Amino acid sequence: MGLLDRLPDRRSASQGPAAAPTSSHGAPALGTLPRFAVLDLETTGLNPASDRILEIAILRADAQGRPLEQWVSRVNPDRPVGATHVHGLTDADVAAAPRFAELARVVGDALQGMVVVAHNAEFDLGFLQAEFARAGLPMPRLVPYCTLQGSTLYLPHLRRRTLAECCAALGVPLRNAHSALGDAFAAAGLLERYLAMDAQTGYDAALTATRARIAGERLAASLAGPTGVEGPTEGLPTAGPETGSARSPLTPSRPGSTTVAPPAPTPPAPASAPTAPSVTANEISPAAVRAWARSQGIPVGDRGRLRAELVAQYREAMDAPGSGAEHVAASAGPAAARPAVPAPAPADDAASTAPPSAAPTARADAAPTGPTPSATPPAPLSASLATPHAATPPSAAPTRPLTITDEFAAALDHLHAGHHLFLTGKAGTGKSTLIRHYLESTERTTITVAPTGIAALNVDGYTIHRLFSFPLGVTEEQVRGGSYYPGRFARALKELDTLIIDEASMVRADLFDALTAALELYGPRPGTPFGGVQLVLVGDLYQLPPVVTDHDAGWIERRYGTPFFFSAHSFDEDTFPVVELSTVFRQQGDDRLVDLLNAVREGTLLEKARAELNRRTDPDFEPGLDEFWLTLATTNRIVGARNRQMLERLPGPVQAFTAQTSGDTDGFEKPTEETLRIGVGAQVMLLNNDPLDRWVNGTLGRITAISADSDGPVVTVLLRDGRTEQVREHTWEITRPSVEGGALVHQVIGTFTQLPMKLAWAITIHKSQGQTLDRVVVDLTGGTFANGQLYVALSRCTSLEGLVLKREVLPRDLKTDQRVRRYLASGTSTTETLGEAYLSVLTVGTTGDRWRPRPVEIAVVTDDGDEISTVVNPTSDLFGARDEFGITTRDVQLAPLLAEAWPALSALLAGRVPVGVDIDRQLAHVDFELKRNGIVEPVPLGLEVPGRLLGARERARLNAPTALERARAVRDAVRRVRAAGEELPGSGMAFRQVVAGHGYLLARTTGPTGTSAPTGFVVGGNLGAQDDAAEVLAHLLEGTWQRVLSPDHEVLERLRGVEEHFGVRVLPEGLEATGPISAADVLVPGARVCFSGTVHSPRHGWLEKEQLHAMAEARGLRAVPTLTKTRTDVLVVAEAGSQSSKAKNAARWEKPVITAEEFLEWVG
Repeated sequence: MGLLDRLPDRRSASQGPAAAPTSSHGAPALGTLPRFAVLDLETTGLNPASDRILEIAILRADAQGRPLEQWVSRVNPDRPVGATHVHGLTDADVAAAPRFAELARVVGDALQGMVVVAHNAEFDLGFLQAEFARAGLPMPRLVPYCTLQGSTLYLPHLRRRTLAECCAALGVPLRNAHSALGDAFAAAGLLERYLAMDAQTGYDAALTATRARIAGERLAASLAGPTGVEGPTEGLPTAGPETGSARSPLTPSRPGSTTVAPPAPTPPAPASAPTAPSVTANEISPAAVRAWARSQGIPVGDRGRLRAELVAQYREAMDAPGSGAEHVAASAGPAAARPAVPAPAPADDAASTAPPSAAPTARADAAPTGPTPSATPPAPLSASLATPHAATPPSAAPTRPLTITDEFAAALDHLHAGHHLFLTGKAGTGKSTLIRHYLESTERTTITVAPTGIAALNVDGYTIHRLFSFPLGVTEEQVRGGSYYPGRFARALKELDTLIIDEASMVRADLFDALTAALELYGPRPGTPFGGVQLVLVGDLYQLPPVVTDHDAGWIERRYGTPFFFSAHSFDEDTFPVVELSTVFRQQGDDRLVDLLNAVREGTLLEKARAELNRRTDPDFEPGLDEFWLTLATTNRIVGARNRQMLERLPGPVQAFTAQTSGDTDGFEKPTEETLRIGVGAQVMLLNNDPLDRWVNGTLGRITAISADSDGPVVTVLLRDGRTEQVREHTWEITRPSVEGGALVHQVIGTFTQLPMKLAWAITIHKSQGQTLDRVVVDLTGGTFANGQLYVALSRCTSLEGLVLKREVLPRDLKTDQRVRRYLASGTSTTETLGEAYLSVLTVGTTGDRWRPRPVEIAVVTDDGDEISTVVNPTSDLFGARDEFGITTRDVQLAPLLAEAWPALSALLAGRVPVGVDIDRQLAHVDFELKRNGIVEPVPLGLEVPGRLLGARERARLNAPTALERARAVRDAVRRVRAAGEELPGSGMAFRQVVAGHGYLLARTTGPTGTSAPTGFVVGGNLGAQDDAAEVLAHLLEGTWQRVLSPDHEVLERLRGVEEHFGVRVLPEGLEATGPISAADVLVPGARVCFSGTVHSPRHGWLEKEQLHAMAEARGLRAVPTLTKTRTDVLVVAEAGSQSSKAKNAARWEKPVITAEEFLEWVG
């Protein structure tokens, strides 16, 4: 095996190695010891498990990154070379090349003890690890450094970070791109620039090349032999006789230079007996400090910045002879054993995340744990090492003893036995507590994930998409299609024992199938169910549901039936036993609140119970600035407005604090604002688990002072329990999981530093999940729009006395999903019907060749108690609606078209069989009107209630003036019929279980339940946590406003009331109502007047057009039968706001419009 430098003519392996001078063993010049090994590979593909290396290039460089020597060889992969158009190599080029097993010792010796540098180092080292494993040899011990990750620090402005773009940004030449040697020289150029920038700035934080070099020097010292000589001190190694291959000489690293001889080491000075080294600031391991503190009985948490006095005590103890600290320091951190798997450079104290409770077991080939003569310990890795399970947040102080109920015990038995499990239960039953207890006691390698960034932060885990490197919209077919690879997390998945999926209610079925497919491909046992990984699903299906976009809704229904994880093809109910926790700890001592919450959870809060809950309503409640109350609202807009309003009320100045970020922050959901605005008196929520257990994530407090010292800002916070604590900046580490030495580690790839707090007079219901609060104001302005939203809000509170409602809870707020109820009741996922919907449709107009009666009001009542009703704008004359139904033009003036109401109606109709009297006719009217509005909706066959089964009283109720009363009458009649042992004849079909788009409903203004208040507007449809219901309503009403004919003061005031109530804008800015038209001004002698609609006057009774024409002629007017642009001067309508075609034309032609009452008053 000789030097196989890639030549311009693509010299084949059969031509033999290029000539290269042999090296002599001269003494090295000072500073020329190789510290870095820059590596690049060309491969047959992207998957280390199935693809192979084609070419290897290694450049070794000095401490400044200047190349000293190079080595390159092609490799026979024993398979086709793959993408020749990328790497330029053909099968003939590698046919006579050595296999990796023949090169393994050469490569291993070249990399041993080095800082190994590559652009996307994880890719190259992943292939090397796989090849060493196939060769039956250990991976060399090294410190990895990735110039791609480093570019996020040195070149933060770049949008793409390919090798070519990074080189272009720093002026590094890139020659022979996609050749191993060409790319290695380019990466070496980046390294040299990075180190030069470090030298200029003195910066050596995480992700810097200097930090990696320091770690490499420590590793080299730890590898020193018995004589104290550093291990990797010779030049690039050559194959020994055992490989049966020729020795591989070195070639000069720069054109025109002489060959660099393999340097001989300079022997160290004789060392005295081993002693514990003095601890310097750069050598402190946070894990070692914490382990020492606990051994001394000093309380310390698992995360965050260590107190300066504690670090000083630790340093003093380390320097004190006979203190026993040597043992603590050696056992607490990874100085005991350097894992063979690539690990990041150590993070500083402020960015440490790892709990020190379980130091990794030393490998058989690890260096001794004690100090060696004249050698500093290897760089501590405790900042990146975790226990065999994922890190968990500390509990609040004082810690309450864990109550192990029978349900807890059953769940723990399943968990420790490695069984799959679905752990569920009401809010406050201890699901999170149980999982933390399990993580603290298990030896299984465990990672926790969640479907959203907020949920992942709450459990110290990862989002599902991040852990599995899923693109948005991933499908099972994409995962199994051959192009998917989990990227930088592949090793973590390979070593995984247990995967905990928190907030499982929000995991979509297609995402669950993609996740299980990825595990089957890349888990510890490929090809087996879930790849041999134990899956633990945790969550309450009655809380927030999965997000399904309008685009996905139809596909989800066709493929899965429901979007929930239990409808996934890979989910088997028999495989996942359900343990439901029932003991509520959050509201202990308030049994009445527990009962009310249970009813809200299941959507069965009956009238009496709802009235009891609504006694907590106080729309004018305004807590004092010195009281701890937290408002939970449905949207970010309401929350932001509330917090800004309260911040402006503070008497003192507002200060701004800007966050500091470093490294790779892509995909990281920031826990607080980048620019945080706070002031003395502000109510805040603390967002981290304090290392000294003084507070936990979610603790509320009030700022009493803001100052600063040499370490940065200091905010004094009065906590709810009366304690005052000083809060400093906190660094959140952005990590990725990996496995080193058989233990799970979380490599730090970026940081976010900010004061760990946010304004907290108000937060969204969505972000309140997991919180326990003593005093809660629930603001349902705009209504609830997601299943379980009301339950999540109310269940945060610990007692009924600590709850205030800004408005009453209405039946429409009680949103639950029948598919969830069915699954939890039966243990099976079904796509069958969810129940019945009793329907009533009121229409106006007659049937003709080209028209049908149009809906003017629709009501739906379900068999489980939900009710909705809305008036509908038929965009036509109302005919006799006023007398028959009590519906006026004012009712429909701002009402939705049926197409605009349908998304909100379909949310209740989905999956249900329509039931009614003359149901097919009613559904036909709905179908015709939807299609007239441009909507094609599959309308099912309904279930008819025959007239012969109805009694006289029921018939009378079915002629009630409102659609809601009629729908209730249908429900009651069906119940009576079935109670008598009869069934409705025939069968019906269900509406499809798809809810798409946004819509709104509007209550009528007349009747016992009528209202003209803004709360009469209700938004519905496919709304998720990311939607602002008030903004959705405003957008829809902007379209409605465009339909209003001849707007007057009354309609403007109603819309302004909506704007004020919901805090949105609907009307054009600066719009003012025009003054009313005076009949006397337009009804001048000879004016041509047209009449529209049948008039019913309180004084004159019913008036036909002929009578109106006679009245007009008697007063000197000219009555015309039709409205035209040139032959009509005035239009008289039966009611203000008429939607007749004549009224529409009058508005278009700017004709004055007056009402019949105004005309009759003028007549006298």
